[in-house]
Amino acid sequence: MKLLTLAIAIAVVPCLHGQEREVVKIPAGRNLMDVMTAAKIYHYPQFMMGQSIFRDGSTARGRLNYNILNEEVEFITAQGDTMAIAKDQMLNIKELHIDSSTFYYAHGYIQKLKENKEGKLGGKEIWVVTKREKIGGYGEAMPGTSAIFSYTFYHLFGTFSPNLVMNENITMTKKTVYYFGDRFNSFLPANKKNLLKLYSGKKRELEDYLKTNAVDFDKREDVEKLFDVLQNQ
Repeated sequence: MKLLTLAIAIAVVPCLHGQEREVVKIPAGRNLMDVMTAAKIYHYPQFMMGQSIFRDGSTARGRLNYNILNEEVEFITAQGDTMAIAKDQMLNIKELHIDSSTFYYAHGYIQKLKENKEGKLGGKEIWVVTKREKIGGYGEAMPGTSAIFSYTFYHLFGTFSPNLVMNENITMTKKTVYYFGDRFNSFLPANKKNLLKLYSGKKRELEDYLKTNAVDFDKREDVEKLFDVLQNQ
C-alpha cells in the first residue's frame, strides 16, 4: 500500500496540562514511521466504511480513516492506495460519517462528541511535539535545547517524506482539542469567550456555572458537563 506523503508545519499551541496522555519518543537517527506506527497514526484500528456528504448534495462512500498525524481523512482507492480527501473537496464537506461517528470540516476535521438543541461539542485528536533536543558532536543531547512550548503537526504547508529520519530527539504527545459548535455547524475552540459568544442566549446560566465550577477546557469530562448546562436549563 502506498503511503501518502505527509505535510508538516510547526505552530505554537497552549502548553499541556498534567493529564495522562499517550507519549512517543523518537530518537535522533530513527525513521519517523518506525515509531509512529499505523496504530498510533490512525483514529481507527483499520479503515472503516464511511460516507462523505457534500454541500452540493453529492455523496461518496468508501473505506475511510482519520490520520491524526497530518489531520486528514484518508480513503482506500480501488487500486489499494491510501489517499487523502482533496483540499477542494474538504471545503465542500457538510458531514462525514465513519463507522458510527460524525465529523465536520471546520478547523480541520472535528468529531462530534455530543449534541443538543443549542449546538454541538466536538473534539479533534492531534499529536503535539512537547520536547525537542538537538544532538551534539558526540551524539549526546545538548543541554538547554528542550522546547518550552508545545508544537503541533499540520498539513497546511511544507512537505516531508513519511520516511523522514529525525536529526534531533523528539517527544510527541497525543491530545484532544475541544470545540463548541452552533446549530449550523460553525465551530470555535473551547474556551470561555467562545462559549459565551456561541451560546449568548444561555449566557447567564453559563456564567453562573463557571462561577461555581472550575472548568479545564482541555479536559473532556469538564467540557461535557459544561456543555450539558445548555440542555438542562
